[in-house]
Amino acid sequence: MEDLINEALIEVSALMREEFLKNAPITLGSALDQSGLENGAEIVIDYLQHGEAGVAYEHLLYMVKEPPLEITDECFKLIARAGQALGFEASSWQALRVGS
Repeated sequence: MEDLINEALIEVSALMREEFLKNAPITLGSALDQSGLENGAEIVIDYLQHGEAGVAYEHLLYMVKEPPLEITDECFKLIARAGQALGFEASSWQALRVGS
């Protein structure tokens, strides 16, 4: 499951960087003006390195939901497979499709 999270994180991180570049300077109170988004990849990796795959997964979901990011079907499938492997309910990853 860690490999699935890491693979999804590649796309999510790239999309997040694009959002921050496209919206610079970040407006106070905007969707991007939240803790843990700009450096989200570091946070996910840190959780994984400390054996906290579930928390890493939840942070990955947060990174996708908050701006919100439009991820590819492949990335969505990776996130879904990771969620299944971790025992999360399908609603955790299905919520990523809302508003896309």
